[in-house]
Amino acid sequence: IEASKVLLCHGELKNKNGHKLYIFLFQEILVLTRPVMRNERHSYQVYRQPIPVQDLVLEDLQDGDVKMGGSFRGAFGNSDKAKNIFRVRFRDSSSGQSHTLQANDIFHKQ
Repeated sequence: IEASKVLLCHGELKNKNGHKLYIFLFQEILVLTRPVMRNERHSYQVYRQPIPVQDLVLEDLQDGDVKMGGSFRGAFGNSDKAKNIFRVRFRDSSSGQSHTLQANDIFHKQ
């Protein structure tokens, strides 16, 4: 992460459990973080193992293919289908976890 100098994009997404994550895509690595407060200052804590871009696989998931959690009401209803979902993972599944993420809209998914 320290060697990464070029930030390509960043933004807020939700994970499969409905928790907010802040994602940083550098030229060489994808970093998933959680927003935290430290000494009354906003900062970011690395959430899971960063994924080097050369090992990164991005899977576009169709709307409704994945059930996303995060709300009590949503746990009992099936009328709301998850939209703007995609998955990031290591090319070699033994290298680390996959992460199912949700953007606020189609624009932020791109």
